[in-house]
Amino acid sequence: MFFRKTILIAVSAALLYPIGGAAFALDEFPLTANYYLKAGPDIRAEDYGTFASYDLLVLPAEAALSNKDFFTEMRQRNPDIILLAYIPTVSYAFVWQDALHQKLLASISPSWWLKDSSGNPISVWPNTQALSLASGWNKFLPEFVADNVLATGVWDGVFYDEVDAVVSSRNGGDIDFNNDGARDAAASADALWRNGYVSLFRNSRERFGPQTIIIGNGSSAPEYQPFLNGRMFESFPTPWEGNGSWSAVMKNYLDLPTLVSSPPIFVINGNTSNTGNREDYQRVRFGLTSTLLGVGFWSFDFGDRDHGQLWIYDEYRAFLGKPASAPQNLTHPNEMREGLWRR
Repeated sequence: MFFRKTILIAVSAALLYPIGGAAFALDEFPLTANYYLKAGPDIRAEDYGTFASYDLLVLPAEAALSNKDFFTEMRQRNPDIILLAYIPTVSYAFVWQDALHQKLLASISPSWWLKDSSGNPISVWPNTQALSLASGWNKFLPEFVADNVLATGVWDGVFYDEVDAVVSSRNGGDIDFNNDGARDAAASADALWRNGYVSLFRNSRERFGPQTIIIGNGSSAPEYQPFLNGRMFESFPTPWEGNGSWSAVMKNYLDLPTLVSSPPIFVINGNTSNTGNREDYQRVRFGLTSTLLGVGFWSFDFGDRDHGQLWIYDEYRAFLGKPASAPQNLTHPNEMREGLWRR
């Protein structure tokens, strides 16, 4: 199995990417991230030092309102840290009670909700209701994010969640984009979905400007990439990426940086498969060394049911430097498969 394979590390000099008004030095590998979807009292002052030890944080957008001092502290403790606001692209959770999301809900047009052929609402994630990307939603969301999230001045960019290239697999395929009471054909529905995402990302890039980081989570569709800086590969090896194999995920992880906007920002997110076994060091090291084959950020947490841990591992404090060359498979040259790898 892949966890038993060995990956060797090589070091070299620094690589600088401009982010905002500063230059972010990609020379302090490993780069680490935390996908932390909790705000308010779950962000505690006594944990600020741990938060600041990461190179990139994804946090709920409402944290800018509920945890204002946090952002000042992060910039002081770690001037190079990248802070991204978590934004679901197609779901609204009615359990949200904060002012930001209440304002969002009040602005949603009834015609933007995604429904089936019987007029029933559709959900793409438990306890949420989905919005249609083939509606004015793909224009409205970037405007709302620009005016109410990025305008706070505390974020380097946004993290767009739930990105997918198909919708026909949802709700048993019963999707009715035009609300005419008839189920849309799968090919037509998927084309409208992808075109809606392209519009969402294009509108976001035009509204946010070239210096704002935009990364997605969920799809490597090539038509999305020119408007993004990269993506997250969640639950690594991401089971919905290609055939779910390490090889399929790693191929996209290493190939996509040539398709996205600069700077390329990629995150590999491993987890305990919702078991909470933070001491699964084999899984941690396998994901970390896989990440080091590229120039991405590594994160490790509980799982897709709970992103909200502050786990630090000894390997995070190593100093490995920039890769000396492209990753090489020494046992199976020029093949993206298990083997002895060198970076």
